[in-house]
Amino acid sequence: MTTLHAGTTFLITDDAGQVAAGTHGLYFQDARFLSVLELLVDGQTPIALSALRPSPHESTHVATNPGLRGGARDTLEIARSRRLTEEALVEDIQITNYGDVDARFDLDFAVGADFESIFQVKTSMQTGHHDAAADVSSARTAPGAWLFRYESNGKRLETEIDFSSPPAAAGDRARFALNVPRHGSWRVKMEIHLRVDGSASSSRAHHDGAGDASADHARRLREDAPTIETDHPILAAAYARASEDLIALRIKAAEAEGYEIAAGIPWYMTLFGRDSLIASYQSMLHDPSLARGTLRALAHLQGTREDPETLEEPGRILHEYRSGIATSARRKVPRFPYYGTIDATPLFLIVLSEYVRATGDRELARELWDNVERAVRWIGDYGDRDGDGFIEYAPPPDSWLKNIGWKDSEDSVRFRDGTIAHPSIALVEVQAYVISGLRRVAELARALGEPGGDELDGRAAQLARAVDERFWLEDRGYYAEALDGSKRRVDALTSNPGHLLWARAVGDERAAAIASALRSPELFSGFGVRTMGSREGGFNPLSYHNGSVWPHDNSLIADGLAHYRRDRELRALAEGLLAALATYENRRWPELYDGYDRATFPHPIAYPDANSPQAWATGAVMLLVRALLGISVDALRRTLVLHPIEISGLSRLCVHGLRAGGARVDVEVRFVDGAPQSSVRGLPDGWNVEGVPS
Repeated sequence: MTTLHAGTTFLITDDAGQVAAGTHGLYFQDARFLSVLELLVDGQTPIALSALRPSPHESTHVATNPGLRGGARDTLEIARSRRLTEEALVEDIQITNYGDVDARFDLDFAVGADFESIFQVKTSMQTGHHDAAADVSSARTAPGAWLFRYESNGKRLETEIDFSSPPAAAGDRARFALNVPRHGSWRVKMEIHLRVDGSASSSRAHHDGAGDASADHARRLREDAPTIETDHPILAAAYARASEDLIALRIKAAEAEGYEIAAGIPWYMTLFGRDSLIASYQSMLHDPSLARGTLRALAHLQGTREDPETLEEPGRILHEYRSGIATSARRKVPRFPYYGTIDATPLFLIVLSEYVRATGDRELARELWDNVERAVRWIGDYGDRDGDGFIEYAPPPDSWLKNIGWKDSEDSVRFRDGTIAHPSIALVEVQAYVISGLRRVAELARALGEPGGDELDGRAAQLARAVDERFWLEDRGYYAEALDGSKRRVDALTSNPGHLLWARAVGDERAAAIASALRSPELFSGFGVRTMGSREGGFNPLSYHNGSVWPHDNSLIADGLAHYRRDRELRALAEGLLAALATYENRRWPELYDGYDRATFPHPIAYPDANSPQAWATGAVMLLVRALLGISVDALRRTLVLHPIEISGLSRLCVHGLRAGGARVDVEVRFVDGAPQSSVRGLPDGWNVEGVPS
């Protein structure tokens, strides 16, 4: 599969460049504006040779021909070069004849548009049920042009296809009857323009200029990005790949200035609360501007009223935002912004605090302080629905999502015997986020001269004591995943309590117990920590959340292990994650992979339809590097801390251009006979370095 994107417009094809089946298509404003685009040679599919993708919005597909009625097999080079903008796809097709005789054949383009919502497309793939095509009209508007049109919810959607040379019409196909001389070539350009309500598609010059501006912006980001030097080739390649993917995942902020990070390519090229915030945290020392843009966008869209359909509430941070049109989706799709998440609001507080710690930019905290206070009020007024001190959720029966933590599958919260827990659900990691968020807001309040810091610290301490009392499983030496609607401990062994480490929400003794459980054969697959232990009643290594391995989940755990100095467990986890990365040719973690034991399969088993790249899987690489360095930056205290660990195959790790307090810092660590030595260059005056000797 090949995916291109420009902003939130994206194209999915097979590796031959064909839009032919399944989820393939050209998507614009969350609808599929092109559902069929097949090039056929004498009615046959060309033989794919190579797919090149020099940038996120460009590709070239090279193929050759099957046997022709007027030519031999493998004599034609068929090159399709594409350039995608936010409102158009331009394709250059060039056919070169390397045969000994002239090649005579029909070149057909099958085209079609169904204007389906992306939600309907995905649902159709999951269920295998495809509804009848939408009432789409099509017409030939000029000798070389076709127009597809659909009326939806008072909007007019159009896809116009324009060839540089007029083809003949052959049913639903555009046909060129060709005679390409030996050693000669033939070329045609196809432009596909996307419109809503008749808005004029941009000119060709504008498309080219937009692409050039995008390329220039990407080049500047690439030149400004931190880089690493290391003798660990997998880590080096993965960091370089992740740095490129963070550029590709950047989109203009929703209803706000700047850029934010989208959740994933292709289906989630939009702002998500949880995903975008966690990815912002992971990449904070790499590029804090992503956090700044994401925080501003989420603050702009913060809830202001109660809406039972979208689950909006005053102060709540959204789950998903889409500004696109709604088309003929036949299942319940929420209005956007959709606020159905339990954890984005405390995560907003954590990420703002981490941004200020990393950059020293108190002004953003001042700018967003009203949003901070509203988020804190939401936690107490709406998050704690029954007054027991814990944050829980119980979505309405007709809600789009039944579980609204990060494991949002319907069956993701289970007891040890596999029984599914019923609402209301108080997830252990969400309590950890609230503990951290309240502590961090207390710190920010003091830094800004705002009142209430002591009260917030008191609330955080009280919640931490309550979590230890109510969630701790004495018989398992571990924490419960959640409390259910009857306040019973949901006692399955899961990765969720690992987030207590990331949030710094427990003491050293409990941290040691969590680290030991995470390293156990039941949770640790050899390629990472599973979402559920292999002996639990609900375990399924093929499932989305009940036994799979998620890189982002593991990166948060790694960050927590580094904080608590659990070097042995961190070393094993890092080596397992990097062993998984070594099996991916592009050195890119997918969204998730299946949770089989490494002793059973020597490489991770792919989860079908996993997003790649995905923001928090991309950010996981950056956070793993932070964990290996044991680095934390606190511009409020003007301190940088290093506590690096040595892993197999790594004796040197240097990061150039790391962000710290508004400066660009070079951090180098070497291990000599197992002992770390470090140097830090470029810190602002007055900063201290704590940790390993220089």
